[in-house]
Amino acid sequence: MHIIRLSLCLLFIAILGACSRVPKVQTQANPQANFSDIKTFAVLPLPTQITGADPGAMVEIAGPAKAAIVGDMEAKGYQQVSQADADILVNLHGELLPRTQVIDTGIAPPPGYYGDPWITGYPYASQQIVRNYEQGTLAIEISKNVGGQPQLEWVGWTTSKRAPGAKINVDNVVAGIHEILADFPPEK
Repeated sequence: MHIIRLSLCLLFIAILGACSRVPKVQTQANPQANFSDIKTFAVLPLPTQITGADPGAMVEIAGPAKAAIVGDMEAKGYQQVSQADADILVNLHGELLPRTQVIDTGIAPPPGYYGDPWITGYPYASQQIVRNYEQGTLAIEISKNVGGQPQLEWVGWTTSKRAPGAKINVDNVVAGIHEILADFPPEK
């Protein structure tokens, strides 16, 4: 009986831990891309709206987001210039999408088992937990400026979960930009 209770506690700890993960940055680069000759960059105009967010969200986010990109790129030794003169172009975008997660607790007494009232009376026995949330994705694309045309060479992104309708946290967006750009340029 104590083993079953311990197993139930461990299961719920695991479920709660899965919900509070630190977002992981993922990147993808063109294998032939060479970033060793890059000296200048330009930030492309930021979007005026984030898919799934309040229409005015970018009013608050745009300034700090652009400052974070410029600061990180300059810290790497790149110089900000006009879009026409830049070696690389930096594009930022994001979206919020509604998601539903269903977790089967997997906890159910064997059929016909009525011996332990704690197990048979447990409120989550053989139930599913349904969780609605929004999944936010923040992505940065870096393109080489080839004859005035952008040629996508690298992308980095991170995703996170948040409560439906929660306000976008500008500090989290800026932290996400720093985390993504920490992986640029890619190591060969």
